[in-house]
Amino acid sequence: MNTNDRRFIVDHSFDRTVETVIDAFLREGFTIRPVGAGDLRQHSAPGGALRYAVLDATLPELAFAAGRFLVDSAPVLGCQIAVYELVGKCTMVTAASPVADYPQLASLVPRLTVRLGSALCAITRAGARTEAA
Repeated sequence: MNTNDRRFIVDHSFDRTVETVIDAFLREGFTIRPVGAGDLRQHSAPGGALRYAVLDATLPELAFAAGRFLVDSAPVLGCQIAVYELVGKCTMVTAASPVADYPQLASLVPRLTVRLGSALCAITRAGARTEAA
């Protein structure tokens, strides 16, 4: 399974999907850091809110620079996960790993790829329909 730049449509509510995503990444040993959240709709638009949440997932053993140099930027040796509330009880999850663009760097951190793949598989087992990005 190519785990870089993945999209999932999940047949669960936004809140349940966020919990599933966080649980799956925590079980694999990732540290989760919220980056942002909000409403996809403009406040003047009719209908309820369509929420989103953006999370950074890093492995503590690979976060050597994150605490000192990259505090406000996306993790280099991790991935960014976004959860988007869709109409009804569907939610879209995206996961992107920056090392995907650097195969040599990715080969140096195989643990990241394996654990990222395991976390994403756990999400698909929880009721997601997978689409490659």
